[in-house]
Amino acid sequence: MSADTVLVVDPSSDTAAGLREHLEVVLDHAEVEHVETVQEACSAIEARDVDVIVSEYVLPDAEFSTFADTLGTEAPTTPLIVFSSAPFALLKSAVEVATLADVRTKGGPDQLELLAASVSRLLTSAHKTPPTGLDTLFSDHVLPMLLVEPDSGDIVAVNDAAVSFYKYSHAELTSMAIQDLNALDAAEVARKRQQALSKESSHFVFPHRLKTGELCTVEVNSTPIEYEGDVLLFSIIQDISAQVESEQALTLAKTRFERLSEQNIVGVYTIEDRRFSYVNPVAADIFGTTPDQMIGTSVFDYIAAEDHDLAESHIANRERGTADAAHYTFTGVRSDGTRVRVEAHGGRVQTDDGVSIVGVLIDVTDRDTYERELHRLSQVLRYVAPAIYITDADGAIEYVNPAFERITGYTEAEAFGRNPNILSSGRMGEEYYQQMYATLTAAEVWEESIVNRRKDGEFYYAYQTIAPYLDDEGTIEGFVAIQSDTTDAKIREQILEVFQRIFRHNLRNKINIIRGNTDLLEPLVVQTPEEAYIVSIQNAAEALNSLSEKAAIVSETVDSSDGDKRIDLSRLLERQATQFSEAYPHATITCNGPKKLVVPGDGSVEVAIHELLENAIIHTDRSESVVEVTLREDESEEMAVLVIADVGPGLTDVERLPLELGKETPLQHTTGLGLWLVKWIVTSHGGELLLEDNEPRGLKVIISLPLADGI
Repeated sequence: MSADTVLVVDPSSDTAAGLREHLEVVLDHAEVEHVETVQEACSAIEARDVDVIVSEYVLPDAEFSTFADTLGTEAPTTPLIVFSSAPFALLKSAVEVATLADVRTKGGPDQLELLAASVSRLLTSAHKTPPTGLDTLFSDHVLPMLLVEPDSGDIVAVNDAAVSFYKYSHAELTSMAIQDLNALDAAEVARKRQQALSKESSHFVFPHRLKTGELCTVEVNSTPIEYEGDVLLFSIIQDISAQVESEQALTLAKTRFERLSEQNIVGVYTIEDRRFSYVNPVAADIFGTTPDQMIGTSVFDYIAAEDHDLAESHIANRERGTADAAHYTFTGVRSDGTRVRVEAHGGRVQTDDGVSIVGVLIDVTDRDTYERELHRLSQVLRYVAPAIYITDADGAIEYVNPAFERITGYTEAEAFGRNPNILSSGRMGEEYYQQMYATLTAAEVWEESIVNRRKDGEFYYAYQTIAPYLDDEGTIEGFVAIQSDTTDAKIREQILEVFQRIFRHNLRNKINIIRGNTDLLEPLVVQTPEEAYIVSIQNAAEALNSLSEKAAIVSETVDSSDGDKRIDLSRLLERQATQFSEAYPHATITCNGPKKLVVPGDGSVEVAIHELLENAIIHTDRSESVVEVTLREDESEEMAVLVIADVGPGLTDVERLPLELGKETPLQHTTGLGLWLVKWIVTSHGGELLLEDNEPRGLKVIISLPLADGI
């Protein structure tokens, strides 16, 4: 073997002498040549082949950067070791040479020995070549490959794909040990090497650090091989960072609707002649089988028939060389016949025996299901009327639906990342927000009306519900808020309040004036034809007064309904029937029903029943009013059912239709507030009002009210 030349560029001869002494111990084919200047170094490089260059950073005749530029031209592949008295931090940041293999500082007791070890590694690796049969793999394989000394961890050889992946040069990588790349503890890495050496395990997942500092998750398949009398670990590296990051991103999204359990979901496979030549346990588990059962079988045995063409196309493209890699999703068939969604990543590997496909499989069944659910949910949120926004735990907006944009005037881009206080109107007191924050931080739901401000400055009223969402440990991860714009309803409410106050106040005053004037006129027209006019005016005034009182009852009914009170309908009917019989002797009232039937309700229920009985008696076109009252319990519906039937003229369609439709028009309307009052009272108590014809004549009014609890 010809001697290797190590060129030492240093104003002092101490480095060359020390290096020569240490190399004689470990190598018998190395010559150390010493020069003092850059000019001399260039002459030496031009005159002979130099295998390794060791240089001081501080040189007498040129800046180191100038020397580095020269090396890039004159010795572009020769490994360089910087051995200097300059501070290490300066050297690491200042030295930028493509062939840089090592940086070491002078002064330590063992620095020359370590320098000699680095030079020895570089010279030894330069003479070692991968074993016959692996040449193609090392030169053409798309996956990074390393040859590693199992005891020390020294990297003996690397392929171009490894250089591209790790961002180090060939010289740099072959001067390193595998534990320099692996982010695990060196002792743990050594234990894993011994597992690979003893064939206890050949598959590992490690965190590897690139020259850029980036940490990547890699899958390593490592097998011991023998060449040139040495046993080395032949390691194939596959970067699975993208798959792991995809899993992490999926887990994060699933946290807001349904969290995924943490698990390793990456399966590794090798295909030759469209049959599995290798699968790891994770890949086999995806299909509900074992590696032994899968190896040697056709890949199409595990792909649903409708996806055979898809898979065949991707495989054929890589076999022909028209594509180096493929990424697609197919429907897989498990051993029990069930189906799974599988994401496949695979690359083409050219070997002496032909083309192999090496790749990974990921079970994405849950992810596909989640994405479909998420799509449906997003469509719902897109078209619902209320404004919806989602924030993180700090209150930064992460999502708004189109209704939010329409109601507030802020686009999704404008709202994203901002706090919901962009909607603050300044109308809500500090106590409001204190109560809201106290409720939400206690992981409870907040519901309350609010006055907000749109982007254009206009105020709007809203009823909002804000709910926190939690992780599995009960920690608040964010908040979901729903706002219903109640501006129009609020304005209508204000108009009605003003109208009601003016109507009742003015009407009462006018009635009092009419009463006063008719009382003054009445003595003057007694026993005259004009007396009938006075009586007509007095009756109209009393009708208006009754209308005003009913309007007041309507207002009270709409404003509140006390659910804590109870009424015994049986006793109420008995009492009112007696009162009406005394007030209207010409009326016949019959009551049928249980002795006791209790419903939740306040005095307004009594008003409603009074109104129905009075209408049944007075709205008749016969000399005698006949009213039949029936009370019963509907156990299946848990309702009390009251039926009041008369034999009067009934209601016309024009009067009945508005009550059934829930609105009046100029052409279709009732003749007063009576039945509307009953409908509002019954509805406010959770009941229902129905109108039917009574046979053979008259009207039947049916009201249903919920039974009181515990009765």
